[in-house]
Amino acid sequence: MSKTTISPKTGGGARSTPSNTATGTNQASNQSELTLNTVLDTLVSEIGGVKDDFNKRLDTMQATITSQVVEEVSKRIMANVRETVDTVISERLAEVRVEIDVDIQNLTKRVEDLKQGAAAPQQDDRALSIVIFGLKETPRENVDNRVNVLLREDLKLQGVTVASAEGTQASETGRRNWSHHRQV
Repeated sequence: MSKTTISPKTGGGARSTPSNTATGTNQASNQSELTLNTVLDTLVSEIGGVKDDFNKRLDTMQATITSQVVEEVSKRIMANVRETVDTVISERLAEVRVEIDVDIQNLTKRVEDLKQGAAAPQQDDRALSIVIFGLKETPRENVDNRVNVLLREDLKLQGVTVASAEGTQASETGRRNWSHHRQV
């Protein structure tokens, strides 16, 4: 920094003497230094204020930019997560729909089979038939009731009922006719 000397103006044609001039120059120089120091102090103070304002603005901008970046990254992550979840859900729903369709087809087939089985005439199943020898019967007797009583009371079979029963006659040779049977 360089010092500047300001000389005071002399008024009214008075002459300045060397000692008078030196004192006046010193005073002017001191006053200039004081003014310059005051200006510099003010300038330093203002620069400090500008620096503080700049730092505050920089901190605010940093916080704003950080929150904006975090928000944008979060949005993109959430969009990716939603897309992934939607894809997984769609795929699983498609699998479940296929499984349900297969189950419905199986149930429909079973219902149709049951309908056909119910509509078909019942045939005697020899595996469900039994032959009872020595059961005496009279012409007015109900054969179904007689066999049911035999099963429940004599054989102690609960929950078994006769679907149909018929009496058979012994053949002329004295042997039983095996083609006739009583179905239980």
